[in-house]
Amino acid sequence: MIKNTVIATVGTSLIGSLKRSQIDWELPAQEIASKLDKLEDPGKISAEISSILSIIDEQLLNEQQNLYLLCSDTKEGKKINEILKAYFISLFHRVHTITIEHLNGEKPEFFKEEGLRNLVKVIVQIIKSVPERESACIINATGGYKAQISFAGLIGQVLKIPVYYQFEGFSSVVQLPVLPVSLDYKLWLKNFSLFQELHNLGILSSKLLPDNVDLEPLKGLIERSGGQLRLSSVGLLLHEVLWDRFKDEGKLYLPTENKGNVSVELIEYLDHIPLSLQTILESIQSLSYVKKVEITGMKDDITGPLVFQILNIHNSAIEGTYGQDQKTWKFSIHTTAKNELELNAVMVELYQRYQPFMSNQDEGSVEFILVRHGQHVGEEEQRIEGWADFELTEMGHKQSELVAEHLKNEHPEIDILYASSLSRAKQTAEHISRELGLQPIILDDLRAMNYGKPGGLTKSEAEILYPLPSKQVIFDRTFDGESNIEFNRRVVELFYELVHRHQCKTVCLVTHGRAINVILKEVMNLPLSHDFRVDSEDTSIHHFIMKNNQIIIRCVNNAHHLDKLSI
Repeated sequence: MIKNTVIATVGTSLIGSLKRSQIDWELPAQEIASKLDKLEDPGKISAEISSILSIIDEQLLNEQQNLYLLCSDTKEGKKINEILKAYFISLFHRVHTITIEHLNGEKPEFFKEEGLRNLVKVIVQIIKSVPERESACIINATGGYKAQISFAGLIGQVLKIPVYYQFEGFSSVVQLPVLPVSLDYKLWLKNFSLFQELHNLGILSSKLLPDNVDLEPLKGLIERSGGQLRLSSVGLLLHEVLWDRFKDEGKLYLPTENKGNVSVELIEYLDHIPLSLQTILESIQSLSYVKKVEITGMKDDITGPLVFQILNIHNSAIEGTYGQDQKTWKFSIHTTAKNELELNAVMVELYQRYQPFMSNQDEGSVEFILVRHGQHVGEEEQRIEGWADFELTEMGHKQSELVAEHLKNEHPEIDILYASSLSRAKQTAEHISRELGLQPIILDDLRAMNYGKPGGLTKSEAEILYPLPSKQVIFDRTFDGESNIEFNRRVVELFYELVHRHQCKTVCLVTHGRAINVILKEVMNLPLSHDFRVDSEDTSIHHFIMKNNQIIIRCVNNAHHLDKLSI
């Protein structure tokens, strides 16, 4: 194996050494490098110089092609990188200087959460860019913060790259011993969708996690902070490495049972199915563990990249979506997988096989169907709503049954159902859930505005006990409730999380009138101070499509399904 690339971490100890050697730190980097070159033993002044020269002298490289210098995100670190580049430019064919963003010891909160993660990303990207990849690289972990050094060592161990370190007082580098670092393939495969989503989105609100996701085994791999989830540095490393290794080792986890004599239904392609999708489906159909592929639906005005997700573990089925020419196609893939592990392995291989179809695509679209809850007890009694928790009335249940029936007939393409945690919305969502066969995900952030102490009182009681001030601004909190700006921020932030998470999907939200107003105002790009409101009827439907640079509003405050109540 030809070794031709050194990846070296860089510290800031050179600053003090220059001062002791009476070399002016303020000089240009090239001039400092020239002065270092004239010293009798420049290795004594810099651990980075000493260790890299040792790597060359010990002939640990077959060729001196690439030197990557990775410095901290500080002014001093960047200058030291330039000094070292000027010093080594004559010894390597190419010298690259890279600043690891947020790797700054003076900002410990960013160092851990961002800096070490970025170190992983950079080293993995460097290795991917080198023609012979891991086999061509060595890591010199001598310079830098102690955490940075140890983590670079861990990266080398996991990627099976030799790691060298020069201890203080040693004249040459030594290779760190190989430790028995094991990566849990089964844990990664079981939670692949979550790893993939966190890798692609960066962060994910913990409240959007399905109930069946157990984070306990993922401690150390996934971090929770302020209600947000993200891959830790180690989690990011595990995902990057196992994703790459799966290309060679995935067959160990894929279904071994071929489709054999199973009757395979070939898809009867319609004329308007794009050729690219036909090509993908025919290719999937040919895989040994695929029994059947079938188109299950099509949506207009929605587009996005090729996406796979588990459809049904018990039936060993995966659902795919593919968008092109302002249409999105849904299809199911029935496999011979015998368990969840094999089914997840199939999904990983599908992503890897058809990755070219996932890039170079426009940002996807999301279809939203907003439904206001049905009539509740508080409405009958003329009570202030807010966070007061009212049950549906008998009429509210009838309204909810009608809207559920309407959605089943007119919008069977709904992929996911969310509901406010207040009873009037949850009970409405339960009717919809029964018709669509979707389990509602309950979110506190879809609740109505919190009016504080007046919540639950009759309007006449509230006027006496808690009269509203004559002048109120959007920042004002009244009677321990939410301010307008707090309420708007809560709803809008959740809305955009759903937009980013559910590309190419149809999302139904069962919520409250004011929350619907906030979302519609945001969609129409109206300022917060703009007096816009829709007096949403009970179980009314508001339907629109969010595109990258376009909004298509299909309907607002549609309650035609309630006409049946008067028959």
